[in-house]
Amino acid sequence: MINGHKRVPRQDVIHVNHPVHCQLLADVLGKPFDDAGGYACISRTLNDDLLGGALYNHFNGVSVEIHVASSHPRWLTRNALYIAFWYPFDQLGVTKLVGVVPSANKVALKFDLDLGFKEEARLQDVVPGGEAVILSMRREQCRWLAHKPTGLHVVQHREGPHHGQLNEQRTAGTRPH
Repeated sequence: MINGHKRVPRQDVIHVNHPVHCQLLADVLGKPFDDAGGYACISRTLNDDLLGGALYNHFNGVSVEIHVASSHPRWLTRNALYIAFWYPFDQLGVTKLVGVVPSANKVALKFDLDLGFKEEARLQDVVPGGEAVILSMRREQCRWLAHKPTGLHVVQHREGPHHGQLNEQRTAGTRPH
């Protein structure tokens, strides 16, 4: 108790393939969404409020494309970063993660480069108002997988469309759900 008020524990949850979250992320990102397949997503909630997430598509066995959206500036914790990169590299087994960002979106470019993505190419006349910047990251370039999550609570809502069973990721302090 603090000053006579009962302290309510925060419910910080990473969701894997939550269908409503996948749809919301696709809508915000302007991506057509097909719940029957073709997409997977990782999202984070705090006390049931969706803070942000990563949407994955165009999986071909070697690479997958990632798209990120958030409603809160501090949604991306170390645990969320770990899962966002664990999913494509360790669960899907891709060798490369790909992002496509309009060159006019300086904030997104800086964010992706700060995460460790490298610019690989620029394509002219494929996005409104500029070039499409093709960014990529290989597993060995991903510093976020070295982070060992603690107190991680991950809930799987359905199987991802790109693979067989997606197992719940459990680490020290994880509560089964």
